[in-house]
Amino acid sequence: MHLKHHLCPDQTRKELVQVRYADHTLTRTRWEDLTPQQKCIRSLAVNALRQLRAGAEFQSAISAVGLTESEVLAHLAPYYLCWDQKQRTLRCAPSDTIEVEMSFFVRDMGIRSVVTAKSQDRSLIGRYMAAVSDALEARNQSALAEFVGKRVLDAHGVAHYFETDLDKLYLYHEMQEEPEFFEIYHTEDL
Repeated sequence: MHLKHHLCPDQTRKELVQVRYADHTLTRTRWEDLTPQQKCIRSLAVNALRQLRAGAEFQSAISAVGLTESEVLAHLAPYYLCWDQKQRTLRCAPSDTIEVEMSFFVRDMGIRSVVTAKSQDRSLIGRYMAAVSDALEARNQSALAEFVGKRVLDAHGVAHYFETDLDKLYLYHEMQEEPEFFEIYHTEDL
């Protein structure tokens, strides 16, 4: 009831019993069906969820990403963020299946944006990008050993393999630093 009150603050307790989460949340909405503004809010809400899982308090997590309580709840409640009646506090699920777009170096393709559908894949991509940064900085292939042959599945079930060839990563990294390169290719993709 606590979450419903934050989603529908103008309704009475009796009216809140009849409220369906699906009518007031975007938690199960696919990435492709969100508006650009909703996509931005979803990305920030997922960032807040990551902070909550790391032990942050709810108010500090939402303040850090610049969202309101109702914006976060609209993208995370009731499946991944729920009210713990006994402890009288919000608690988050240890994992999720929220669709969010992330960019990483895909084998033989360069940097690509992929809509992920699992928190485990988002964590793997985060660790991979940190390893890429370490490998490029130290000029050391071994930082990428964990990711050889590994992949993530996008929201449609398509596999995307991590690029682990250090020479290709240097090339992709150089292309990334030249904005006109992406402008040329972005226009051709349209």
